[in-house]
Amino acid sequence: MRNRKGGFTLIELMVTLLIIGLTFGLAIPGFQGMMARNRITTETNNLVAALQLARSEASTRGGTVSIQAINGSTANDDFGSGFCVIADNPGNCTGAIRTFANIAAGTRIDSSENVTSIQFDSMGALANTGSATRALDICVDGYPGRRVLINLIGRGKIHRARTPANATTDPSC
Repeated sequence: MRNRKGGFTLIELMVTLLIIGLTFGLAIPGFQGMMARNRITTETNNLVAALQLARSEASTRGGTVSIQAINGSTANDDFGSGFCVIADNPGNCTGAIRTFANIAAGTRIDSSENVTSIQFDSMGALANTGSATRALDICVDGYPGRRVLINLIGRGKIHRARTPANATTDPSC
C-alpha cells in the first residue's frame, strides 16, 4: 500500500491565490467609493445637526446664535477645519455651545457665498443675509457631493447632483 500525505499542490495554491487576488482587485475600488459616500453622508448629517442646534438655541435664548467656521480662510473649504455653534455674533469658537471637529481627510465643506458664519435670529430664521439663502457644499474629489441649501426661515434641505444640472440646488463639486 502506498502511503499518501495530504496537502496542496503548488498549482492548487497558485490558483487559490489568483482567485483571492482577483476578488480583492474587484472589491477595493467599490469599498473606496463606499467610504467616500459615507464620509459625505456623515459630514452632511453633522452640518444639518449643527443647523438644527443653532436654530433651536436661537429660539430658546431669544437672541442670535451662529455657526462659525473654526478657520475659514481656506479657499474652497470654508468650514473644512471644523465649525462651532456659538451664542451671539460670530467671532471665534471660545465658549461654543458645541464644536464640530475637523472633518474627514479629503472632504471639503464650502460656502457658495464665501461666508464663514451663518447666523440665526431669535425666531430661528437666517439673519444678516440681505434676504438671501445660504448654500454649503460637501465634497469629496471624484464623487458627487451634496448641497445643504438653507432657506430664509432657517431650514436646511439636502440636495444631490442631478442630470440635467440645476445651478441652485446642485453642489459645485
